[in-house]
Amino acid sequence: MMRSRWGLAVLMLIFFIPLAAVAEESETDAVYLETIEVTAPKDTTNRVTQTEIERKTATTLWEALRGVPGVYQTTSGARGESVILIRGSNRYQVGMYVDGVPTATAYRNEWDYNNSLTFDLESIEVSKGYSSPLLQSSNGLAGVINVKTRKPQKELEFKAKYMNFFDRHGDDQSRLFGASIGTRQEMFYLQAQVIHDEQDFFTLSDSFNAGRDERGDRRENSDYKNRRLNLVGGVTPTDDIDIMFGIVKQQFEKGQPPDASRSGTNRFWRWPEYDTDRYYMNADLRVNPQAKFQVVAYYDEHTDKSVDYTDATYSAIAANSRDQTYEQYTAGGQVKFEYEFNSANILGTSVGYRRLSHKDKRYRTTTGNATTGSRSNWGLNEEDVEDYYDVGAEYTFQPISPLTLVLGASYTRLEPVTADTYQRGALVGLRDKSDIRQDMFNYQVGAFYDVTTDHQMFFTFAKKSRPATMRERYWRTGDAPANPDIDPEEALHFELGYRGMPNKWLKLNASAYYSMYDDKIASTRDANNNTIFDNIDKADIYGLELGAEAFVTSWMSVGATASFMDWDTDTDTRSMENLTDAPKVVGNIYAEVMPTERLSIVPEVYMTSDFYNSANPDAANKKSAGFAVFNLKAAYDISKNITVEAGVKNLLDQDYYYNYYFPEAGRTYFVGLSADF
Repeated sequence: MMRSRWGLAVLMLIFFIPLAAVAEESETDAVYLETIEVTAPKDTTNRVTQTEIERKTATTLWEALRGVPGVYQTTSGARGESVILIRGSNRYQVGMYVDGVPTATAYRNEWDYNNSLTFDLESIEVSKGYSSPLLQSSNGLAGVINVKTRKPQKELEFKAKYMNFFDRHGDDQSRLFGASIGTRQEMFYLQAQVIHDEQDFFTLSDSFNAGRDERGDRRENSDYKNRRLNLVGGVTPTDDIDIMFGIVKQQFEKGQPPDASRSGTNRFWRWPEYDTDRYYMNADLRVNPQAKFQVVAYYDEHTDKSVDYTDATYSAIAANSRDQTYEQYTAGGQVKFEYEFNSANILGTSVGYRRLSHKDKRYRTTTGNATTGSRSNWGLNEEDVEDYYDVGAEYTFQPISPLTLVLGASYTRLEPVTADTYQRGALVGLRDKSDIRQDMFNYQVGAFYDVTTDHQMFFTFAKKSRPATMRERYWRTGDAPANPDIDPEEALHFELGYRGMPNKWLKLNASAYYSMYDDKIASTRDANNNTIFDNIDKADIYGLELGAEAFVTSWMSVGATASFMDWDTDTDTRSMENLTDAPKVVGNIYAEVMPTERLSIVPEVYMTSDFYNSANPDAANKKSAGFAVFNLKAAYDISKNITVEAGVKNLLDQDYYYNYYFPEAGRTYFVGLSADF
């Protein structure tokens, strides 16, 4: 079955290619792509626009990033979170930002990408390996994702969206509503946005085989409720000043679907709180035509609470409960300065500070009552605070007219402030904090050669490093000590690429990369079989990424992406030989057909080869099968302001997994209504 679905995808591509070939023969009907701006800032960033988000019917950030070359998706079964990987990385090696504000959790440097909703975003930027040193530099060993909030552009504007999703039986399973109202005046702008995304359940594929804790049909414990309020205000006293203030209040509660296999140990957890409060300022200040500042200040607070139940009825708290509450925040700021000596010489610098704070509070197992004020009987279990100091510089210049060089460097200092664990009423303190400070120096170079105005070649090199997360540095089980001396991971990234327009209707990009990871951090076992984190291995990861976009005629466009990856590991621990959740081949093909001016039909397919569930090549169930998922939608513009849409996801009702035996939804229907004034 898998082979036939890949074959169908190939047939789709074969069908589209001849259509593209006739585009030159119908010049009168052709619609041309926007030209590549070779004068734009030189980088290798992939940008996902709101138009692409709408085409994918992506309601979450996780869905919006599907199909981006080099981006891989998985789920964390143990915590029920959706995860983004970049070029074989793990979840801790990817930096996550919203409007330049680091938003990943302080303790683990991770994020549930389904927690981030895409309604009315401006764009999503993805940098892989090579990324600006003017960001907080130690937060993106493998890459960086930066989400940009849309600002109002008109004197009065309003946008609303409603989506309803139904399972393969036609039963109502989830719905989303979003509304935004804003205004832009001569000296200020305001915007308020509210989103409510709620799921009662999702239904598995009809071909799913029941497991021990999963009967099939409606997925157990798969409900969630996600509500977000986003307020944006800005002052623009002149054309050279834009000071934006943002407030995000988000409440997210969810169930955690259990392992659906017939064996294994399950967690029966729910998350009554997975909340975020964010307050930030992002200011752009141009001093004169050559000089400008950007100032970012933020306080990002995250609380998540898990409750551990005895069984799949979720009716009684477990006697030996693992209930816990994480209270954590990231606070800090950054100042960037850019000076343009002339069009061929630009200097950028940055300085930044951030504090990461984490408190782990455990709950009494006998009565379920919290004892947060006590250091015994499952009260305050762990408290960690760390400070980061960042300095970055980037210089762009042109030694000859078609060649642009970008040199960058950054320095980060990590200073632990508090690292205390409370075990059975006793305070377990670490030794002198000055002994475990860490200094990291990174550097990079990018060369961009404009062959013509329509063709560009580039080569980049970046040396990156990542300190261990708080969890990796201070984790304790049994009698195993914490490992605060764990070294930072390091990576050397090389990339050679091309982007251009062989014709006005065809846009291509291609890149080959080689990444060398050293001192990779992974969980392992000590002599007493306790879980610890340590620097245990090296890995070389290499691959090829391709992308194409074409307007075939005035009524049809097509696109495709493909990512090919492989790796070599150098480790004394056989159980760490494989990269997990990283398919060697990932692909995406789509088309947009407009039989009339107002009607568009979008078929698409996402393909993934098989991948390892376990890094140990000797493990049982070490691999998950590859899959191809087909989606189809149609959208109709009732007027220039109102659009209706309907479609189906997982058209063939494929039974598939991103994480071993945590199955995804079967065939799902949807309808939607959007208004934009």
